[in-house]
Amino acid sequence: MPPFILYLSESIICLGAFMMIYYLLLRRETYFQWNRLYLIGSAITATILPLIHLPVTSPQTGSNLPTQWLSTVTVTTSTAEKSLSSSLPDSSLLISLLLATVSLFFLFRLIVHFSKMITLKRNGTLIYRHGLPLICSPKVQTPFSFLGTIYLPLAKPETDDKIIRHEMAHIIHRHSLDILLLKLLQIVQWANPFYYLLIQELRIVHEFQADHHVLREGTDIRAYQNVLLQNCFDTPTSFLSNSFYFSNIKTRCTMMTQSKNKRPAVLKTIATLPIVLTLLIAGIACERQATDEDNVSATSSAPKGQEQKAPQTAESDSIYRRVANMPAFPGGKGKLKEYLNEVNYPQEAKSDSVEGRVVVKFVVNKSGNVEDVEAARETGTMLDSVATAHVRKMPQWTPGKNADGKIVNVRYYLPFKFKMENEDQ
Repeated sequence: MPPFILYLSESIICLGAFMMIYYLLLRRETYFQWNRLYLIGSAITATILPLIHLPVTSPQTGSNLPTQWLSTVTVTTSTAEKSLSSSLPDSSLLISLLLATVSLFFLFRLIVHFSKMITLKRNGTLIYRHGLPLICSPKVQTPFSFLGTIYLPLAKPETDDKIIRHEMAHIIHRHSLDILLLKLLQIVQWANPFYYLLIQELRIVHEFQADHHVLREGTDIRAYQNVLLQNCFDTPTSFLSNSFYFSNIKTRCTMMTQSKNKRPAVLKTIATLPIVLTLLIAGIACERQATDEDNVSATSSAPKGQEQKAPQTAESDSIYRRVANMPAFPGGKGKLKEYLNEVNYPQEAKSDSVEGRVVVKFVVNKSGNVEDVEAARETGTMLDSVATAHVRKMPQWTPGKNADGKIVNVRYYLPFKFKMENEDQ
């Protein structure tokens, strides 16, 4: 699985859990600052958490421990099919390039919108209202604020003071920085469906917070709601801005009349924290557990007694199953794949229609050389010797290192699947 797909799947699960908690416990609360911090923290955590990997370094003391398994090498009798598959580009590389292209598109779009906002401020007309500098422009359809500046339509410079105070509230609470941060994170989170839901919810919280700020200054609630309803069909200029005429008018009017009671919000916050902490711990440990379970299931397919090895008493001779820096094949995974694809189906095995699965285990020692090569799972045919011989001919690897930076021995398991193919197909 391409790394970005694995990262995205973990991020979707993480952010989905955070949003479920938000909808169940916090969404209807009037403790807007906590809701705002929770949503921003959820976005950051869902972006960073899948990148955290806890190295697992433990010596092999018996066959019950899982080991590092490489991808199965399929060897067929169809040489045409084999040469064709070797010439095709790696699907993982194509997927990665496609995903990177989309991420670059979102980065480019963000830069374009930010440049437009700078140009709008530079080319706009500067006016003052109650000592406040405002920018008027014919390109502005509705009043909005962005990074400390309020923008007004040139055709309506006499915009209601209630709207000006609302936009000032956005500036005071620095809501534009929230939007910029989320748009930056969107460059890697663009395929996460929960992320768009989070952005929508954060914008609503921004409006709740700005509405509450204006009403707290003594603005009449009825007059304020009338101004909101009279202009509810106007559209914002940019997705980076905070606009007075943001949607969810009915919900905003309802929240204006709802009393602000901190106690339930605080209690729900206290109840939420253990859940969030548990999710973080489980998320960090998830990859390690999944890796171990996958290797255990793979190891269980080998015959009993053939993978047992006496424990190494000297620490210098210990064989590790996974370390912080795993050994590297010269040229990387792509070159390793090319080398393994060079295995040829034995002619005698073809004639006798011999098929089977051979699992070869080997150790990359401290010098990077391949040693202790043997068949952990045999077919009892010449396929065993073909697979082990090809592994023995491997060039020198870059040896692995543990978390302390010490060079160590690392064991690998490599499955070979020999399969007959119809030459006429």
